[in-house]
This record gives sequence, C-alpha cells and structure tokens, in this order.
Amino acid sequence: VDAQNIDSKKKIPSGYKVIKILDGDTYILEDSKGNRSKYRASNFDTFESSDNSYTNTRIGKQATELNGNRNEVINRGKGASQFADSLMRTNNPQIDVYVNGEDKYGRKLGNIAVKGLDMRNWLDSLHKGEYITKYGDSFNNKRK
Repeated sequence: VDAQNIDSKKKIPSGYKVIKILDGDTYILEDSKGNRSKYRASNFDTFESSDNSYTNTRIGKQATELNGNRNEVINRGKGASQFADSLMRTNNPQIDVYVNGEDKYGRKLGNIAVKGLDMRNWLDSLHKGEYITKYGDSFNNKRK
C-alpha cells in the first residue's frame, strides 16, 4: 500500500526518528516533541530475530514454514532487523506513521512509511520477501 493511499485522518505528523529497531516489524520511534512509543507494523510480520521465553512459541510456529529450521527463522529475523535499521537510519529519512489501533502489548499498530513508501512495499520492491512470514498478523493481537 502506497503511503499516499492510506486514510490521512489516521496519519500522525511526520518527523519521527528511530530510537531503536526491536525487530523487522517493531520499532521505538520518537516524535518531534520527544515522546517515545513502540510501533508495530500492522500490514506484515517478519520472522523473530531472537530466541527467548517470549518468542519461543512463535519461532516454533514460524519454523514450520522452513521445515522446522529454528536457526533459519532467527537468521531471517536478523536480516529483517538489519534491513529496517539500514532503511530507517540512512540519510535521516522522513518517517510517517499511520496508526490504526493498539495491540494487547500496548504497541501502536499501523503502517510505517519511509521516504513516502510503506515498509511492506520497501521489502517487496527490494526483493526482501524472505524476511516476511506467513505466520502471524498483528491484528490477531489487537486490543478490543
């Protein structure tokens, strides 16, 4: 989805900067007033980048897509994180956020656009589809 085609009523003013890339689809961003929040891309899901008690079950489910290979899940997750870090930090790009909810973990859900193009489109256009998993969707965890 092109950032220009997203409902502008939900757009949060641009001028966000990246504080931390938590993984390929979750970021800590800071607005122009210095407020920091966790944002989770709602239109794609990347493989997990670390194995811990929180991610253990998800890695197991994601590994089923890769013939049970947990190491490949982590490798693809780290690749997604590195890609997001490079794209969102190189040359201080404009970052826009289009919020469409909040998940049960308190993260803001939405489309994240960098240089006017949605992160999912960046992954697709640069042939990084191997970082996207079929398992999971942030809307499954959306706060009711």
